[in-house]
Amino acid sequence: MPNKLHIQQRFNLKASSYDQHAIVQKQMADQLLQSFQSEIFFSQALEIGCGTGYLTQKMLAHSLRNYTALDLADKMLLQTEQAIRDNRQSLIPASLQFVCADIEEWVKTAPDSSYDLLLSNACFQWLLYPQETLTHLHRILQPEGHLLFSTFGPLTFHELQDSYNATYANLGEKARRHILSFDSSTTWTSFLKNAGFQNIKVHTYSITLYYSTVIDFLRSIKEIGATVSSPTLGLGDRRFLIPMMNYYKDTFQQDQGIPATYDIFLFTAQC
Repeated sequence: MPNKLHIQQRFNLKASSYDQHAIVQKQMADQLLQSFQSEIFFSQALEIGCGTGYLTQKMLAHSLRNYTALDLADKMLLQTEQAIRDNRQSLIPASLQFVCADIEEWVKTAPDSSYDLLLSNACFQWLLYPQETLTHLHRILQPEGHLLFSTFGPLTFHELQDSYNATYANLGEKARRHILSFDSSTTWTSFLKNAGFQNIKVHTYSITLYYSTVIDFLRSIKEIGATVSSPTLGLGDRRFLIPMMNYYKDTFQQDQGIPATYDIFLFTAQC
């Protein structure tokens, strides 16, 4: 299970390099924004896990009375604030509020029916208690309010896990999971239903990026403050890591380079 303090520290450490490497997260935000533009009008919005503000800036182009940008990492919020100042000639909109907090703790005391839109991009995979948190999020939504979020599915980085499985088999050992586990769309749908949401829809798609080497792929993840490895096993020692990377290259390399696939869910739901 992810450690929130470690997550906060990693994202704070990489706040300045995040935008350069967060290619998939930006594409996910664009997809989420398209869903918002086609369906929803709002006046009170909460963005959960705003990061360095890519989605935040785009949302500020819409007419709104109140917009709250929340993130666990204070240095990510500073990057968001600076980016907005740079783009708006040092002006921060009066409608915009920044909150540095863990959403899972913060939402427990947030007022009922205080927002008509909740949105989150590439954040919910870090929730330790998704069912409890979604139940509270439902509580703070106004009647007929909307929740939009994108997160990663269980096929994310399947090439990497397949390479680990093959390496264990070649060494005659029982396979162990080195990749973070992600919930299925069915599980997320159950969480949402149990929390009281309705009109639940999910759009599933994938994004594949290509790298020169397996090491380049692993480093790119590190540069956004994220991780591909489980907190207990890590990526493994050299006895596993070197043959795993060789298998990855030999099995999956394409003309474009080393592929890394992201399995993505875009959920919309209504209070």
